[in-house]
Amino acid sequence: MSAVKKIVDTIAPNWWNFSKDPNEFLAARERLAEQILRLKPALNKPKP
Repeated sequence: MSAVKKIVDTIAPNWWNFSKDPNEFLAARERLAEQILRLKPALNKPKP
C-alpha cells in the first residue's frame, strides 16, 4: 500500500465515510508534505 493511500485512508476510508474534523485534514496534509519532501531528493537525482 502506498504512503499516500495510507494517509488518505485515515481521513476518508471510502467515499461515503470521511472525516468532518478539519484538524484531521490538516494533519493528513502535513504528513503528505513530509512524504513529498522526503522523496524530493530522490526525484531530483540525475538519471544515468
